[in-house]
Amino acid sequence: MLSQPVLLDGNFQSAKYFQNAAEQVKMTIRASSSFSTGGAKARKEPFIALQVRRGDYLNLTTREFHGLLPESYFLEGLSKLRELLGPLPAVVYSDDFETAKAIASRLKHSIPHCPAVNETAMETLGSLSVASGFCISNSSFGWWGAYLAESQAAVIAPRPWFANPRVQTHDLLEPSWLTLGFFPEG
Repeated sequence: MLSQPVLLDGNFQSAKYFQNAAEQVKMTIRASSSFSTGGAKARKEPFIALQVRRGDYLNLTTREFHGLLPESYFLEGLSKLRELLGPLPAVVYSDDFETAKAIASRLKHSIPHCPAVNETAMETLGSLSVASGFCISNSSFGWWGAYLAESQAAVIAPRPWFANPRVQTHDLLEPSWLTLGFFPEG
């Protein structure tokens, strides 16, 4: 038992941290009105989500630790997901809309996720979570989007998760998730 005050600092991308309360965690997040609103907006037709993290990953120090997934990872992931799920449209989610547009423009039957001016991160997460399949970046946002999926969605995650090989990731991904190897851009 820890004495208060306690500061936990880390990524905590493993359901094992809350396995005894997993359903409660999912229900609490899904009950958020912002999360529900985002899901309702995206639920029009089945789609595959490509979640492309850029933002601070473009910073050299951050990139050395996390790695930056090359576009080829997402192209291969989408190809594998379409083999599994059929020719579903793809929606490219990113914290960098220009990157999302560029990737979507090179893919058949794909569009970038264009968040509304006042769209919250929870709305975007809710939208992401209704996908039928996911090719996620090595980011907590992608991890949570796939983890909160409403159905038994197919998930492809990068291997390794971190560019820094010293970081332990043995319990990071869900057992049903598929992995795809990549060479991080440096």
